[in-house]
This record gives sequence, structure tokens and C-alpha cells, in this order.
Amino acid sequence: MNETLKNIIVGLRSSKLHNYGIAQLQPKNINIVKDELAKKFSSVPLPKALDLKELAEKVKDQLKHKKQLQLTNRERINLPFIIHKLDNDGPTIRTVIDYMDFERFSGFRRIVYAYFSGYKTGSQITQILRDEIKRAIGLYEIDLSKLRYLDQDRKQFLYENGVDFLAKHLINGIKPYLDSISFPPGLHNSGFVREAIISLFGNKDIYLKDKMRCFQEIGNTNIYDGLYQDIASAIIPEVDEDGNQGYKDILKNKLYNVLGDPRYSQTLYKWNSVKPEARQIFLTWLNKDALDLFFKIILDNAKGTEKENAVRYRLAFWKAYLPSMGSTWVMLGSEARRKAMRLTQNKMLSYGHINSRDTCVFMFSIGNFTFVEMDYGALRIWDNGKCPMTFGQKYAFLNDIKSDYYLLKNFHHLSPSTYSWQNKVGYWVSLMCKVYKNEKDWRP
Repeated sequence: MNETLKNIIVGLRSSKLHNYGIAQLQPKNINIVKDELAKKFSSVPLPKALDLKELAEKVKDQLKHKKQLQLTNRERINLPFIIHKLDNDGPTIRTVIDYMDFERFSGFRRIVYAYFSGYKTGSQITQILRDEIKRAIGLYEIDLSKLRYLDQDRKQFLYENGVDFLAKHLINGIKPYLDSISFPPGLHNSGFVREAIISLFGNKDIYLKDKMRCFQEIGNTNIYDGLYQDIASAIIPEVDEDGNQGYKDILKNKLYNVLGDPRYSQTLYKWNSVKPEARQIFLTWLNKDALDLFFKIILDNAKGTEKENAVRYRLAFWKAYLPSMGSTWVMLGSEARRKAMRLTQNKMLSYGHINSRDTCVFMFSIGNFTFVEMDYGALRIWDNGKCPMTFGQKYAFLNDIKSDYYLLKNFHHLSPSTYSWQNKVGYWVSLMCKVYKNEKDWRP
């Protein structure tokens, strides 16, 4: 083996490299050593957060009093790591940049690291740093091959469209690709990578199957949790348009667990930064699940009896009003819960409990009214806020649900095949909720 390479490996004092041992460095291990060297060379030792905070305050104070920066060598070395903590105005940024060391490679490496770490599209700091880095590469003839993650065509990471360029390379795996180019582990959660991930999900030229694979990879780690609102905004409408039920289920399960239920005020705040179109689509998915769950149970109960056809008419009727439903909720008795778990293969996201055995209730809102469909064939309506149950309620008493207190309207589902009850309820909904449907919409 080359003596220089031996000395470099020994000097690194890397336990990973020592595990392979100099004597064991056969040709098959050369690539492993090369990768470890690239990672070590690309990494940047970071100072303590407290030291950086003190340095940032010192620089801000000196700039405030229009003084020249009086800094130690150590403080100058660490300037790149506080640049994103300063005011986002040109003169301040350029004053600090003038004190940075672009010429020595160790200094240049720190500046590049800081650029990716605090990267933000539209930020003046990001723009100025990018311009200065590119200027320094030409002025000092910096060899980018020394930083493997910027070697060859990857120098485009330093262009204005760098995040889009990276996004196209992440489709086969975010971490696998970053590891393959020796992208510093400390930058895997950088502003640059996070924006590239958002770009990936918003890029119409990237196949949906590749986006879903990346979504599942992100779901297996927690370092990108803060991106779910942006990801949801982009991918929910695309999956809805595609219609793949498997993809819908993946999104529903993960986004429900991470962002909560957008139907209820307790977790709605997490959905506020999701685009309204995507939020409404997700809401419709959950409402459809609630509607389907309720009718799966009562259809199973009515199977093979004269009631089965009547239930199908009820299902068709309320499907017509699904787009107008705001919040929904299903309440189940003990036996109804067991049946629901069997019918959905334990894939229910949420439901409430009733102190009853077979009772099943579907609760939903349209406009200013709360509707409660009872399993036995009755519809009960209250003004919003007057219903004895609340959306998202975990436990309820059957007597409360049957209470006539504040009850506004009560219908029974009689003669469904002649559209008797449908016309009565449909007229009431059109009059009070301004939602207009007819027999054509209600057909099974």
C-alpha cells in the first residue's frame, strides 16, 4: 500500500478505519477506505452552540456601534457558523463575509458547510454566500474534487437551482444517495436538503411511485418531521388525482399520526400551514372512511334480511352529501367495535365508544347543523353546539344520544325505494343548508 495513504489513515485515528486494519487492506477494501476518507475529509468540526451564541452577540454589538470587527483567530474561523444568525441585510452580511477566509481550503470548507446548513430560498444571506463561494472558486482556483459531494456535476449544488438538482437524485433514497456522495452527516437535515425534499414532492416530472417511496423513507425517521405540512400540500392532491387507494392509506395513517385529525380544533392548528386544497381533500378522505365504516357495520348486520336494501338506499343518499360534510365521527358499542375491527382489518384511525353492545352511530355536520344517523334507521338533527355529543368525543352514554334535549328535527327512514324519506330530508337540507340534490343523486 502507498505509504502516504497509510500515514493518512493512522492520522485520522478513525475506529471505522482501524477495524479494517492496515494489514487487511486488500483491493476489495480499498473502496471502503476511500469512502471513509471522503467522509472524514468532508466533515467539519462544529463549535459549541454556546460559543456561537456569544460570538454572534459580539459581532452584532460591534456592528451596531459601527466598529471594525475585533476578533480572535478562533472567532474568525467560526464566523461562517453564525452568518445565518445575523440580520438579513446586505451591508451587515458583506461586512462579516469580508472577514471570512475563502482562500485557505479549510476556511472555504467551513463556508460551504455553513451555506448548505442555513440554506433558505429567497434569503439574501444565501444568495450572497452563493455568489462569494462561486467567486472564490475561480479566484483561488479551488479544487472541488477535494469535497467529494461537490465533485463532477455535483458542483451544480452551488447553483441557484441546486435544490432542484439534488431533488432529482433523491428519488432512489434520500440517505442512500447522500451517503454515496459523502455528504456530511451533519448536513443531512440542513436547510439545503430539506428544501430539496420539498422540491422533490412538488416536481410534476418525478413519478408518484418515487415520491411515495421517499415519503415512506421519511416516515421511518424523525429528522424531517417539520416538513410534513409542505409535503402534504404537494402530495395529497396528486395522490387524490391518481386514485391509488394504497397510497391514500399510507398518507392517511402517517399524516394522521403526525399532524393529527383536521376535523377537530385540538389538532387543527397543525394543519393550518397545509394548503387549503390539500387539507380539504384529506378531510374528505377521513369523512368517507367514517361514512364507509358506519355503513359496513349496519350492512353486515342487515345482510340477508329485508333491511339490507333499505341500508343501501341510505348509503347512496348520504354519499351524495359527502362533499358538503364538515366534521364526521363514528361512535360504537362493544360488539360493534369488534365487528368494525374485523371488517376493516384493524385499520380504523379513530372512533368513539358508547356504553352499549350493538349500537352504531354516524355523526356529521353540514352547514350550521349536526346530524346523527342511528343504526336502527333514524336521523336526528341539532343546531351546531346543541348536540349532546361532540365531534371527537371518546366516550358517550346511549341515553344522551337518544335525548330530545335541544333536538331540532327527527326523521325515520321509511319507504326508501319510493324515495319518501329521501325527499323529506333532501328538502330540509336544501332549505336549511343550501345544499341541493335530487333523486338522480340518491340512487344506489
